[in-house]
Amino acid sequence: MIEASDLSPEAKRVWESLDEGLQKTIQKDNPFRVERDNAIFGLSKRGVKVDILAEITGVSRNAVHRIIMRLAYPVSDRPYSRKRRPAKSRINLEALYRELLFGLNKAFGRGGDETNAK
Repeated sequence: MIEASDLSPEAKRVWESLDEGLQKTIQKDNPFRVERDNAIFGLSKRGVKVDILAEITGVSRNAVHRIIMRLAYPVSDRPYSRKRRPAKSRINLEALYRELLFGLNKAFGRGGDETNAK
């Protein structure tokens, strides 16, 4: 459990405003991750900064930010999913392939239009 004396003044004010149950819920060592994450997200919605949340929970700033983003934007609501986007390397390889094939066709007199390259 975090001691109030170890916190910055702003974090101390937030910590003291929480009831004891919520203080225990948001701690890093809480085995109930879903409850902890929901409590952290609720505090962020109430306007507590990520740095303050990281300080009072004992969870890294990066992890707190990921928790907030995961709960604020569920996978189905995200504008894209990494699984659906082709890798840049694949896009670049396909473009290079079309460019080379188009150039070879043109050099050997085989039409020279890019429709033959596909």
